[in-house]
Amino acid sequence: MVITVPDRTEFAEYDRVRPSVEGLLATDLALDPDELVEKAVRANIQTSIDHLHGLLVVGAEYSLDTGVVDFFAEHEGA
Repeated sequence: MVITVPDRTEFAEYDRVRPSVEGLLATDLALDPDELVEKAVRANIQTSIDHLHGLLVVGAEYSLDTGVVDFFAEHEGA
C-alpha cells in the first residue's frame, strides 16, 4: 500500500501535524495504515503537549469506536 500526502494547498491542517508524523512515514508503519494512524495520533498529541511549556497538560486519546479515554503517562514516547 502506498500512502500519499495531501496537497498542501488543499489541506493546510496537514502542516500543523506534519512535523510529528513525517518521521513515522519513513518507517515500516507506512505499510500498516491502522498502526500508522494510531501512532500518528499519539505523536501529534505528544507534540502538542510538548509545545505547552509551563503548564500541566495531560494528553489523552478518545476512541470514537469505544468511547474510552486513554490518558497518557507523563512524557510518553510516541
